[in-house]
Amino acid sequence: MITQLTVSFKRTQSLPGYCNVSCGLTMTADISDGDPRVVEQNLRNELERSVNEWIDDALEQAGQPARYSTAPRYDLLWWRSAELALIAPHTPPMHDVLRSLPGKWKVYVGEDDDCFTNQRLANLKRMATDIGLQYRPEFLTIDELREWVDAHLTLTGLWSIVGVYILDPASEWEYLGRIAIPGEVYAELTTTGSTLKIEPVPLTGTVGISQSDLAEFKMPIIKTVDDARTWLQEQATEAHPPDDDEALEEN
Repeated sequence: MITQLTVSFKRTQSLPGYCNVSCGLTMTADISDGDPRVVEQNLRNELERSVNEWIDDALEQAGQPARYSTAPRYDLLWWRSAELALIAPHTPPMHDVLRSLPGKWKVYVGEDDDCFTNQRLANLKRMATDIGLQYRPEFLTIDELREWVDAHLTLTGLWSIVGVYILDPASEWEYLGRIAIPGEVYAELTTTGSTLKIEPVPLTGTVGISQSDLAEFKMPIIKTVDDARTWLQEQATEAHPPDDDEALEEN
């Protein structure tokens, strides 16, 4: 009479550098009065789970995404010229998500075939620490990511390229042109009365930009709120010069 059942399970996984890793386990269980088929399936499920986790750990130690885990996945995003990095949920197609964010974000590309996309959170944090990259707190949803990135429009060093409008004498919005302004100027001008309107200008999918990236665009670069107001006044005067009577009254 058969009283025990033994099951084995093994996998082999390719790793970077033309290396392979193999993992196999064997388990034995008493059948007792149970159904042998149920005992066999339970053993197989437990062995497969254990082997898959071992393989996933080996992949992650080699800088690759886990293959079998169903845990949520994340990407390390990097805006090189602004020296900003963050961890965000992996949300295919990721290039569409990146184009919708203020800034020039890309998935970080490491050396030695390390992959910084589609990783489990704990491993991605370890990888970022190993390369000495200072990243912002991780975000568990894309909405959290958008809120954080939008808030960075108020940081020094992060600029916004905007179109500027004022109310003309006929109470219609008149376009004055576009300027580049730092985040703190952007924040103050957007709260300035009802006669001024500024709108971010999409540039290849971005509305925020680092100062070092401004060289590729031809436009006035306004560094302070006072400079912005001077520019606005000059443009408004040029668009609607005072008539002779007004000029005499001013004199």
